[in-house]
Amino acid sequence: MDDIHSKVAPFSPIDIGTSRMQSVDTTEAAIVSARQAIKRIVLVNMEGPKKLMEAYKVFHELVELDPTEYIAKWNEKRHSLERCEEEISQHFKMADEVMTISDSEVPFKMICVNCTTIKQTLRDKALQLAQLLLQQLATGSHAKNQYICERYTTIQSEMKKAPANAEELDGIQKYLETTEAELQQLEEDIQESKDVHQML
Repeated sequence: MDDIHSKVAPFSPIDIGTSRMQSVDTTEAAIVSARQAIKRIVLVNMEGPKKLMEAYKVFHELVELDPTEYIAKWNEKRHSLERCEEEISQHFKMADEVMTISDSEVPFKMICVNCTTIKQTLRDKALQLAQLLLQQLATGSHAKNQYICERYTTIQSEMKKAPANAEELDGIQKYLETTEAELQQLEEDIQESKDVHQML
């Protein structure tokens, strides 16, 4: 039987050397043409996302608004209940508009834009501003109601005093005259508190 070693050809490693890929000359016509083509394709496919971004620009002021500064500036002026209700309604309306301005995921040819986070953030911000105004109205109304109760209690106490003589009776009558305008204002304040309660 022949020796197996005699059947195997001797193996000699082939030295293929080190090959390196040649660098690309970016000034070559083919390369320049390819880059321009890619740029055109990207620009064309970015039109949709750009329009989506433009649509959200209507909420730019809401994004930049600081709630603390907003409330401080709002409190610099005295606002009617109707004006407060209008401002609160605008915030609630904006919260609704945010959710309908686009789908949560907007697909385009090259990319898909996920708008879930930005929509939720904007909606939360609008609702936060509305709640801050509502809270202020509730707090202010509560304080005013306490004041109304205190003044009515004080006036009632004075009116219940039994005069011991004509001089004290005259004093009670004069007190009633001085509180007449205040009582009218308190009635208006009570009506305003009722309106605030209905709105809340």
